[in-house]
This record gives sequence, structure tokens and C-alpha cells, in this order.
Amino acid sequence: MESPYRMLFLDIDGTLVNASGLIPPRTMSALQEARRAGCALSLCTGRNRHSAARVAEQIGGPGYGIVLNGAVVYEWETGEVLRRSYLDRDAAAAAICTARAEALAAVWLGTEESDDRIYADRTGALPALYLERNAHRLVFLQDLAGQMPGPPASIAAYGSPADMTRLSDLWRMEFGSRACSFAGPTTPYGAWYAQLTSPDATKEAAARMLSERLGIAREQTVAIGDDRNDAALLRWAGLGICMGDGHVEALAGADHVTGTLAEEGAAMALERFVLAE
Repeated sequence: MESPYRMLFLDIDGTLVNASGLIPPRTMSALQEARRAGCALSLCTGRNRHSAARVAEQIGGPGYGIVLNGAVVYEWETGEVLRRSYLDRDAAAAAICTARAEALAAVWLGTEESDDRIYADRTGALPALYLERNAHRLVFLQDLAGQMPGPPASIAAYGSPADMTRLSDLWRMEFGSRACSFAGPTTPYGAWYAQLTSPDATKEAAARMLSERLGIAREQTVAIGDDRNDAALLRWAGLGICMGDGHVEALAGADHVTGTLAEEGAAMALERFVLAE
């Protein structure tokens, strides 16, 4: 059976993976069936490339990654980077100083082409799981704002929901339309993150670029997500689907509301709209 849709844009945290970081069986089966029905798959996430790879490896086969909320787009089998958006260096330095004033450790994330370095500010602490999983890549600098190796794809911080929400709000007030700021949960580290990227680094812009590159019409795309950073993507897609426990902005931008993550709502939506006879 061939699906009327040709491209799936799939959020990770809150949509595809459970608390253990695994794609549940019913959802995995629906993804594989969708691929056999002619759909290309793209993970769309605030995670960095290497964290997203843990999910891509579960799915296997060809596919695409839209990571750092749209700052980097790549093909996950070959590693080829298709699009990258840099944050202005002066804005990045100012963002690091704002985090430092809140006693939070900012991290510098590059264009994600290799697995060699993450640069972190010595001020403040990072979650234990973050330190454990990135120990081989972390380089701590005494003055990250002044010692950045170049303009980053993203400046981020990790911590409690309250701290990350506050930091994201401060960045939003500080930079306005000159940058994109978001805060939300990140399953791999058992914490929340705050992230700052360039103004053109959005899931929607990245999905539009990838669809055009692959010659896929907007009407042939499906997007599934749950949080504020998914809202514009859900509005743009031919069919935008929000998880049942999604953020109010994501719910408002969706064409359809499916079940919750616990109910495997992504699988329910794929079975109904992509795989139905």
C-alpha cells in the first residue's frame, strides 16, 4: 500500500520516545510500515545531533535529522550536513554572560559535523547525566564568552524547569527577533534545557527546506509534535498532529489531536492517517 503522504516530520521527546529513551513497539511498527508505504522520515528535535542519533539508530535505515531546533539538517546514514545556521557571535557571547549571571553553565554547540568538542563555561553546574554522557567531548573554559572557537549553531544550558524557563525568558527579552529561544524537557539528561539559536533556525524553516530539496509538496507532509517549538511546524505541514498532552500553542497549531505519549499517540495517528486503507 502506498501512502498519500511522502514525508514524516517527527518530534522526539514527548512524542516518540518513552522515559527510557526508547521508541515503544507499536510506534516503531508504525514507523517501519510508513517507510514501506513510501514515506521518508525526519526527526525534528531540540536535541543535538549525537543525542538524536540514539533514536535514529533504533529506527535504522535512511532518514534525516533536524536538530538544535532547526539549526542543523543532515542525512543520518551518511552524516552529510544539508543546512546549518549560525548564531551571531556577539549574541552568543551576551547569552553566555546572561547565563553566568544566573549561575548557570552555558555550553557552545557547533555545526555538529563531528563528535569532537562541546565547550562549556566553568560557571555553574551541569546535570550529572549530561556530564556522564558527554565526558569525552566536554572542554571547560574559564571564559566561554571570550574563548569561543567560532560562532555556534546554538548556546544552551541544562537544569531545572524553573531555571531553564527563566533563562529562556531572559534570552527572549534580551534578543527579541534577533534570535530564537526555547526551553523544554530533554529525556536523555533527566532535566530541562534552554536553547538559543539564530532567527532562521526553526523546525518549520528546516522542514520547508528539506521538503523542497526532496521534491515533496507541503500537502504530502505530516508533522507530529507536542511542544511550543513544534507549533509552527504543525501549522506548516500538510497535516499537523499534536499529542494529546501537548502544549497549548502546539494544540492550537494542529489539524488533529491524537493520544498521549503513554497511549502511543504517534502510532495512533500514523495508523489512522498514513497507513489507513
